[in-house]
Amino acid sequence: MGPQALYSSAINGVGAMPAKGGHSQLSKDEVKKAVDYIIVQVSDAKVSPTKGATAGTGQGASPEGKATYQAMCSSCHDSGALGAPMVTDKGAWKARVAMGPQALYSSAINGVGAMPAKGGHPQLSADEVKLAVDYMLNAVQ
Repeated sequence: MGPQALYSSAINGVGAMPAKGGHSQLSKDEVKKAVDYIIVQVSDAKVSPTKGATAGTGQGASPEGKATYQAMCSSCHDSGALGAPMVTDKGAWKARVAMGPQALYSSAINGVGAMPAKGGHPQLSADEVKLAVDYMLNAVQ
């Protein structure tokens, strides 16, 4: 996911996040500067990618996967909204992890239960979704 998609999500709102983070007085440029700051912070993420990890391999977390997770998935998977398994609840993920990454990629891309396809973010590519899934799998193992 590139900066333009993140700007759009931050300015217009996405999922449970309101437009401009609920601060309607902010200009678009101020929101973009905040997004730029976040991107810089995420690029120095403590989660290190597995050497050679690429989307869809199940080989670990990447800064890109973390950024996508934080921007698009965390509103449900950090809170358990709509029954989403929380990334802090390893027990909730045990059976899912046993299914293997390919099954989880399919569920995330196509939707499952209350979760719509791509978590309700159709602008995400399949690879971006897979990287977010890899990030979550890394967090729960």
